[in-house]
Amino acid sequence: MVNPMKEIEEFIIKNDSRFYIYNLEMLKNQVSIALVIKCGSMREKEDQRGFSHLLEHMNISFDKYFYNGKIKCLGYTDYFYTYYLFCTDKSYLPECMERVNEIISGIYITDEIMKKIKPDVIEEYYKIIMDESNNEYRYLLEGTEYSKHLAIGDINVIKECQYSELVKFYKKYYISGNIDIIFMGNREFVEEYVPQNCKQSRPRELICRQKYCIRDFEWKKLGNKKIVKIYYLKRCSNKDKRELLYDGIFLSLIKKVIYDVYGEENIEVGKIVLSNLEEFIYIDAKKMLLRNFSEVKKFLENIVFIVDENYIISFISEYKMSYFNMLSGGYGINTVHEMRQCINSLIFDGEIIGSRELINIMQQGFEDLEISKIADMVSKLINNDESFFLYKIIEQ
Repeated sequence: MVNPMKEIEEFIIKNDSRFYIYNLEMLKNQVSIALVIKCGSMREKEDQRGFSHLLEHMNISFDKYFYNGKIKCLGYTDYFYTYYLFCTDKSYLPECMERVNEIISGIYITDEIMKKIKPDVIEEYYKIIMDESNNEYRYLLEGTEYSKHLAIGDINVIKECQYSELVKFYKKYYISGNIDIIFMGNREFVEEYVPQNCKQSRPRELICRQKYCIRDFEWKKLGNKKIVKIYYLKRCSNKDKRELLYDGIFLSLIKKVIYDVYGEENIEVGKIVLSNLEEFIYIDAKKMLLRNFSEVKKFLENIVFIVDENYIISFISEYKMSYFNMLSGGYGINTVHEMRQCINSLIFDGEIIGSRELINIMQQGFEDLEISKIADMVSKLINNDESFFLYKIIEQ
């Protein structure tokens, strides 16, 4: 039996395959299962680009040909992993677990299915490539290994892919040591799927150890309009869990000051995670019509000037209250969002952090919060260093 006192239980179920039970009784009869395979586009050689994504489509082909409207099924391929997510209620849990086991066994990796699915993947490729909204992302990653390993792959490789080569790729990466299964819901529903006498697991080894983006600032002109987007590259270290609090405060603080001064309707602030080592922080100022570097510099300097120690102290008081109100109001009910958070934590941090543990981390973090550390993070908007620097300004 699973220990009912723990929020998240981790088990080694077969060789080095892992099974995680995330107990969220608040979901009542809802359950979610994610099969996570450490097989992403960064593992692909030049003549394999798109193999991970093609395998993903083949493995969820059952959802196209044997559709069950009671089960929401999603597949996704990233640089470092592929996941298959099932959201349903407990009545359909056996069917979901059967699908998970079928994917692991390779039952959908056949020549017939590959031929049926290839046109879908090719159509998706052209749809993404022709979508101008994706140009910015491609230009952002230009000159890095990320740009060479986009999950969508290479159209010529996809078209010419031979079944025998795809099988070799599948057998190399769809192995027990690369497999994790995450269950989210009431643990009573899933205990029967955990083998008897399985070992408690240890944190996963992180799979990304290399930084791919170089410090080489560029103002990228993609058109004649004066629409500017500002990207910073944030280099991450192996974080103390309390760093999650500082990262959250920093991003929320930047959003607040920019929205208060310039209006939320005129600007957007967000984050794009590339790996456990690199992520982008961006400021979308397209409606502000910043026309040159001097105007951009003045804009950034004004943000840093406003955010003094008193501003930070006042903001933290509001942030703390709103944060715990959000958590107490049902953190984790959005199962798709919460499961994606779990997958990212598992891949990029080597472990899953549950909502109760996160609350404890945040409570302790608020008690020990260093105002000077937050001020230093904000100052890097104009005083770049190796851990946080202006990466690209994109003009369209």
